[in-house]
Amino acid sequence: NAAFSKAIGKHAVLYAVNGAKESGIEIAKAYNVHGYPTYLLTNADGEILDRWVGYKSTDDFLATLGEACESPITVAERTARFQKDPTEADAAKLAELRLGEGLYGEAHALFQRAAELNPAKSSDYQFAAFSSVTRGAYNNVFDLADAKHAADRAMSAQGVSDAQLLKVAYTMRKVASKSGDA
Repeated sequence: NAAFSKAIGKHAVLYAVNGAKESGIEIAKAYNVHGYPTYLLTNADGEILDRWVGYKSTDDFLATLGEACESPITVAERTARFQKDPTEADAAKLAELRLGEGLYGEAHALFQRAAELNPAKSSDYQFAAFSSVTRGAYNNVFDLADAKHAADRAMSAQGVSDAQLLKVAYTMRKVASKSGDA
């Protein structure tokens, strides 16, 4: 796609790595890649500016890349800024980054902090926090009781949609099944 190539050329150099073969294994470990596809936006020194996991349409991919390029600060710089002056935007972005790294406990805490910083968006963040706990439960970071607690918080948040409630029910069934409590 010519439009895709032109847009990428303005912002990035694509470098494909197979994380299961040869030098890709070490690169995947170094960047804490756990799922595929994982996209990393780094600076020239290899420091991560942004990451996203999963397939997206071309338009969504380019929008995500464009947003990442609008504020090209490293994760370390964003973390330092957040520690000095916490904002909802930084909490949410750091939570997404931690989730992409498989750091489910940190992601959960940061989504909770984002909800505290902007109570009007609490339902979105409680649902994201639930997602981080259930992913963590699949990976033995959290247990079923933690997932139940996160589900209760997500379902009781103001403005939760029917689709979100269904997702909570479906996900809890999977978590309970994995733990042998289905």
